Amino acid sequence: MQNPYQAPPEIKQTTNSVADALPLEEQALRTRRTCLVTWTVILPLNMIVPALMAVNLVSWSGTGGILAAVTILYGLGLWCCVALPGLAVRVLLGGSIVAFSQFSPIIQVFAGVIALELAGIPFDDDYSKPIGPLQSFLITTTVASILLGISLLIGSFLHYVKQQFK
Repeated sequence: MQNPYQAPPEIKQTTNSVADALPLEEQALRTRRTCLVTWTVILPLNMIVPALMAVNLVSWSGTGGILAAVTILYGLGLWCCVALPGLAVRVLLGGSIVAFSQFSPIIQVFAGVIALELAGIPFDDDYSKPIGPLQSFLITTTVASILLGISLLIGSFLHYVKQQFK
């Protein structure tokens, strides 16, 4: 005897969540929107320790180099969220971990040391001469590149692990 309360076999639940039930275009739009909002939050969170380190090193005119670099970086992040949402999701996932790592800012300090050396400013310098706009732009983009690379590695690893357990 068949259970009268059981759904007919041709009606099956094929989706696991509300997002899965959306059409693909709507899912992609939702992902892009989420990335845009998340990038606007994650970027400033990842700037806390580097900004505190830069305050004592950069001259007033050097602040312009930092603002230019951050503005360009923000714009590139927005573009990535729209054009390459899969990459953006990985960077943002790893970026949230990197932002949390600022409680023990080992990554940020090493990124700053590398950036100072590449800009021609020895780390053990007394910093008597403030850093100008061009050097501060170079330092900011170098630190951001290092932190974004680490974020991408972490995010890609976590995305891979998540796919393995699906």
